[in-house]
Amino acid sequence: MNSIQQKVTDSLSTPKVEYPGNNVTLPLVSVIVPAYNCAQFLPEALDSILSQHYPNLEIIVVDDGSSDGSAENAEAYGSPVTVIRQKNQGPAAARNRGVRESHGEYLAFLDGDDVWLPGKLLAQMEYFASHKDVGIVYGNFKRWGMNEAGDYPPKEAFITPQPNGGIDNNEPGWIYHKLLLGNIVHIISAVIPRSLFDTLGGIDESLRVGEDYDFWLRASRLVQAHKLAIDVALYRTNPGSTTHIPRSINNEQVVLLRAVEKYGLASPSGVAISEEQIRARLFKLSFGHGYLHFWHGSPQVALLAFTDAIRHDRKQVKAFVYCFLSYLRCKFSRSTEPTH
Repeated sequence: MNSIQQKVTDSLSTPKVEYPGNNVTLPLVSVIVPAYNCAQFLPEALDSILSQHYPNLEIIVVDDGSSDGSAENAEAYGSPVTVIRQKNQGPAAARNRGVRESHGEYLAFLDGDDVWLPGKLLAQMEYFASHKDVGIVYGNFKRWGMNEAGDYPPKEAFITPQPNGGIDNNEPGWIYHKLLLGNIVHIISAVIPRSLFDTLGGIDESLRVGEDYDFWLRASRLVQAHKLAIDVALYRTNPGSTTHIPRSINNEQVVLLRAVEKYGLASPSGVAISEEQIRARLFKLSFGHGYLHFWHGSPQVALLAFTDAIRHDRKQVKAFVYCFLSYLRCKFSRSTEPTH
């Protein structure tokens, strides 16, 4: 048993846990759980929070217009869980609503179909206690996909021996410039002070996808982030999730361009990425958006996306090929439309 697991076990019999070397009790953490039609998985998510055995937390489930009994499943837990119902408004609105109804000094988030791994919350809060200059503490997450039988393997299969504390030295401090190359912070893996959330004005509810990426980009302009060198969560991959639905707007690219226009390519520390790197990132986003629409969405959107990809990198032959094929598909679809 590693040190983190031992501390979690000890907390079962200790009404108040104190930081090592400090006479300060653990602060209240509000865990916000947006839930939309995830009744099948929600109990496992809530159990993973309660099994943290962190002695000072509140759990707020925001049911975002579910029709499958998700709210009822959460309400069955009684007093450890507060359930708020609202009409469907998307994950950003659900998280903001949960924060407004919460009381914690710190905030953590877990989607209703994902789970936390043992020791996550205690390890992060202990890190905050000794690193007052850090505004985001997050960790590794693992993707949790179905096996060949169409089932999700038990989460216990992902629990492996963990390092005895410490941070990932590849992701320290001011991370804005690294976020420009990809969202390295998953919202289910992070804990933040409530004051940071309030300062940023919450999560942008106009974004149905990419809202967490936008939040971390804005947050990384204000505070440092440290990544613990441990696995803290499992992200359940679902073919029917919103991230796999073709949308006409490339939200992640919109978020990225907005950040670059406002903040540039450098972190507050002065470390920056190059113009070549940002062009490569924009090419990847445009090509990926076009590829999704080429096979599963609109050929018109695909054509525009591949055209944009070519603008970012004219050396990528595959973009020209898919652009031409998208053009033919658009032309063919118009020629086969019925006339009146």
